[in-house]
Amino acid sequence: MSRRTDALRRLGRPSRGVRRNEGRRGSPSSDRARMLFYEPNPGLRTDLIRAGVLKLRLPTAEAVAVPSGALENAERVRAAYRSAAAEAIEHPGSSPSGQWDMLIARSYGDLTRALEGDDVQLLASTLERMFSSPTTAGLSMGGEVGYLSDEAGRDFYVDWWIDGLYCLASYLGLLREAMDTAKSPIDSVASFEALYAAVGERLGVDPGFPDVCGAWGIEVHGTLVPRTSWRHLHAAHAMLDETASLRAPRIVEVGGGFGGVAYWAERLRPEAIRYAIYDFPIMNAVAGYFLLRALPSSSVVLHGEPAAPGPHIALLPSWRVFEEPDLGADIAFNQDSLPEMPREAAVQYLEVFDRVARIGFYSENQEDAHPGDPTVADSAQLRLPDLDHVMRRLKRASRHRAWMRRGYFETFYRPET
Repeated sequence: MSRRTDALRRLGRPSRGVRRNEGRRGSPSSDRARMLFYEPNPGLRTDLIRAGVLKLRLPTAEAVAVPSGALENAERVRAAYRSAAAEAIEHPGSSPSGQWDMLIARSYGDLTRALEGDDVQLLASTLERMFSSPTTAGLSMGGEVGYLSDEAGRDFYVDWWIDGLYCLASYLGLLREAMDTAKSPIDSVASFEALYAAVGERLGVDPGFPDVCGAWGIEVHGTLVPRTSWRHLHAAHAMLDETASLRAPRIVEVGGGFGGVAYWAERLRPEAIRYAIYDFPIMNAVAGYFLLRALPSSSVVLHGEPAAPGPHIALLPSWRVFEEPDLGADIAFNQDSLPEMPREAAVQYLEVFDRVARIGFYSENQEDAHPGDPTVADSAQLRLPDLDHVMRRLKRASRHRAWMRRGYFETFYRPET
């Protein structure tokens, strides 16, 4: 077994996008309050809900209707999954393990059985409600359902959503802030609506999310905007800012989740973006189905399908990233996974990023260094600053606290010369 394959065999990821230390200290409400960048304004929240500007759409427990065209999407996803499974035989160390393996075993059984079975209607039904069910446990919306169990949690979710909007607006330069307080200048329904409109205008797209796959979150005048969209929009916008001068930028992402960043990258530059996601086959099934449903007029290429010459999003199994050509991407991207990998696997991905990225490598990851096993001295999660010396061509150019999440850092690595 090769060193590369052996490292992949031991790669295990916990729930992505969900802080592992939430709720460990103090009361749930005090822990949640520390997640916010801005002081919550319960009065404004109430006014926005009463005025009909905001409405919390809860995840549905009901089975959802499957559009006829979605059956074709499910068939493509199943074919890609089986193609990757057959190829995985040649890469015996590429299967999920550790905490990610346990998460799949605990929550993804229905999806695994549907992918391996012959009932396309069942597979489409399973994927069509992915965001409201355990099918996406650990992936953004799926990991946020727990906040909705009581009234206090639902109020927090709305406050957290508003906080995300403020963070994105601040990143875009649209929100003024005092030097000595976390209070937002937004204090009325009118100023809130003006800010929301300004964010969409600055981005150049409506922040609305496609009403597919059981998506839930906040409705703004009836348009759905999940909280997770704010951070995915930010990541996509930041990378496209870096590639603004390029006619057809190419982004390579390792660990794409349900495809949220790729989705917004396509929405922001639909005529140009070329995006490759490398992940476990079962995760590519989730992302592939979502992207096919969310972007019906765009080119989404699944494993085993012919390559697309123009703008497209491709989903490939994780072991294929090592086949990326030298300088074959403009940006390499990782979010929510490098710290949770075994060191050998993280080093090998960093070596790939160092080799393939023309403009640089963009990371948004946590640095909790939480021990995987408290009884094992060296089981702490990795910290990227302790590993960036692995890259010889790319050097750390900037590092700052993440705009959207406490305990996360955004780091950009560029060619040294």
